[in-house]
Amino acid sequence: MANHQKAVLYQSDLFLLERWEEDSPLSMEAQREQIFSEFLQLGVRGREPYRIQKRNAGSYVNDLPAHSQELLQRVRQPNIGRDIVNDQLILWLRTYYADDSEPAWDTIYEEEMTRFLEEDMICNDESLYNFGPNWERIFLLKPEILETGQSLAKYEEVTQLALSEAAQFEADAHSSAEDSRDPADDLELDSQISFDYHQKKSLNRIHIVDATTLASDGPDAGKVLIVFFDEFGQTVRYAREEADEAVENTALTNAHLDDHACWANAKIGELYQRGHPLGPPYSGNAGGRFVRH
Repeated sequence: MANHQKAVLYQSDLFLLERWEEDSPLSMEAQREQIFSEFLQLGVRGREPYRIQKRNAGSYVNDLPAHSQELLQRVRQPNIGRDIVNDQLILWLRTYYADDSEPAWDTIYEEEMTRFLEEDMICNDESLYNFGPNWERIFLLKPEILETGQSLAKYEEVTQLALSEAAQFEADAHSSAEDSRDPADDLELDSQISFDYHQKKSLNRIHIVDATTLASDGPDAGKVLIVFFDEFGQTVRYAREEADEAVENTALTNAHLDDHACWANAKIGELYQRGHPLGPPYSGNAGGRFVRH
């Protein structure tokens, strides 16, 4: 953490301080990853005590006791985004670093990203982010992108309401004489049914520059992968978008992407598809959807 005095304090920092063992047989990196893996599985409900604790502790790392500051400075890496105060910290993540990808990266970076993005929003370091297709490993380095300043009560209220409305929408679609489509066979209808529920479940999103983005050819070459994820880092929706559009949309929160193609035309993540644990049918199953699968 290059400048811990200006670093934002996160719920995950407090969780790390609580769980850290100086005499652990694990390496610093392995212990940090283990702790953040546990944090990832907490969900909004499990993180609520740390949200409250953070509210009382202050906004910055230097609001903490000196020994806690020292530990975070030593252990908590990397420093990307640490000075951004935002409940929805939207990062750009490069996951592919083959030599032949550099020209494509340079084009996207120089022609698009530098126009609107702060350096602290861009994760571009082969030693840290060379994840290949396993982009989800970012949660073990930067679990703060899973955090929300919203209270547990409010989060569950709005999510449960959206789920109930999705169940009603689905029931109406089944019974409508004007609609002969079978919801079980209609992905477009599933997307409509789940529109608001997916939005409420999408805690954040990430813009990923991967091997497909940096390919020299192909239908998705140059297109950024945008993933909307839930409280556990599970994919709710995902889409590819031209780099210039993805850059311009970075400033928009998920709530302001209703009519944008990256949301409206996005594909549904596997766990949220019909017949899967978090997908339709919703009717008669409007509870118990706050656990990690």
